[in-house]
Amino acid sequence: MFVLRRTLCDGLSRGIRFHTGSVSAWSRVSSRDQGGFTVARGLETSTCLTHVRGYAQVRKEAIPSQLDDLPPSMLQKDYAGVPLTEGVNDIVKRLLSLEMASQSEKLKVKTQQLVEKVTRNPDDNTSPEVRIAVMTARIRNLQEHLRQHPKDKANKRRMMMTTDKRKKMLKNLRLTRFDAFENVCQQLGIEYTFPPLYYRRATHRWLAKKALCLKIMSIITQQPGTVPYGAMPMSSTGEWNSSLFDCCDDCGVCLFGLCFPSCLGCYVANKYGENCLLPCVPGGLTALRTHMRLSYGIRDTVCNDSLLMFFCGWCELCRMARELKRRSH
Repeated sequence: MFVLRRTLCDGLSRGIRFHTGSVSAWSRVSSRDQGGFTVARGLETSTCLTHVRGYAQVRKEAIPSQLDDLPPSMLQKDYAGVPLTEGVNDIVKRLLSLEMASQSEKLKVKTQQLVEKVTRNPDDNTSPEVRIAVMTARIRNLQEHLRQHPKDKANKRRMMMTTDKRKKMLKNLRLTRFDAFENVCQQLGIEYTFPPLYYRRATHRWLAKKALCLKIMSIITQQPGTVPYGAMPMSSTGEWNSSLFDCCDDCGVCLFGLCFPSCLGCYVANKYGENCLLPCVPGGLTALRTHMRLSYGIRDTVCNDSLLMFFCGWCELCRMARELKRRSH
């Protein structure tokens, strides 16, 4: 029995795994003589000890932490201002330092450092800057924890709630005191991003509809000689391509408008993509000129639109027809 126990201990110390099986007295003696690796005299099938191969394990990448820059010799927050700590020996100083401190004690020291960067005075504990600094230290600590434990839903929820609170406080601080907002973002290393104009849940139907619209738009723009509405070339100078009294440039449009001014208005509205009965609506041609001017990037005012359509409606309709004809080619 003593020989078997010594053989097992020797094998386990060498990295040998134990397997259950029947072991005879002769196998014990053979194991003692041969080092305990195999069983002699044809009993290879009843080996009780096998060698274990040591495979190399993949090393995990070290996760950077906000507590890495804290020196181990620094005292904890509760003992930093105590004068009696200067006269104690090295062992006591080591017990009171961050080398033997827990994660929560180190987080307190880091939070105090962030607060000192943005605080107004030593007694300031309730200002928005101090509260933002405390939230920043807490958020970064939770981010490090979630990198190691990504399935921790409770701490993930706490981190998201704290992030929303800090975002709201930063927004209010930016609207009230912009200089303090800039100082907080610079000292704490916060990158403030503006929220979107509206929140919309990306459903499968909405994504499919958007992809279809983009596909149709690309097909239309690739066709030669066609310019879709909304993608029309804008005037580089911000002016009309023709003046108000350039009737000789297109005599056909001028004569057509002189004989049938109402039909010319219907033609311009239909050519622009609106209902042909738009000129029958009071103020319809004025609104049409304003919309056309804004879509083409032409600089003018709404007052001029109204005056020109009221006093020189026929000439303005001819110019709008010439503009549509030139931009469509």
